[in-house]
Amino acid sequence: MKNLTLFQNPTTYKFGFKDEEGNVVIDAVYDSCMEFSEGLAACSVDAKWGFIDESGKRVIAFDYFRVGSFRHGVAAINRNNSWGYIDRDGKYVIKPVYSLANDFRRDGDGNINAIVAKPDGCEMREYVIDGDGKVIDKL
Repeated sequence: MKNLTLFQNPTTYKFGFKDEEGNVVIDAVYDSCMEFSEGLAACSVDAKWGFIDESGKRVIAFDYFRVGSFRHGVAAINRNNSWGYIDRDGKYVIKPVYSLANDFRRDGDGNINAIVAKPDGCEMREYVIDGDGKVIDKL
């Protein structure tokens, strides 16, 4: 993996990436970007988010309202005001059904889980889910 650093063009206010020597590797054409995670960076154009690889190629369509970074092979995405998760090919791993979704993390026991939330009656309820979307705990 390349060590690319996010930068903002001071004239256009657009974002791109430079290498360790300060050479522009990915032109500053994005409205916003996150740092690379697992070889992909989330970027936005015209208020739609998608993902680029380290060569600057758009590898996951720019059609999400919000996204998280890739962690453990998946990223949280928001489409139509609901959160779910996609894999590195842009395919749903967990369909968007949540009001809130956090990045997957390894817990103290070594399990990879995420905290999500969705309405339960009149209140918002948080859940811990595994990589298949199975609820393993209610918070």
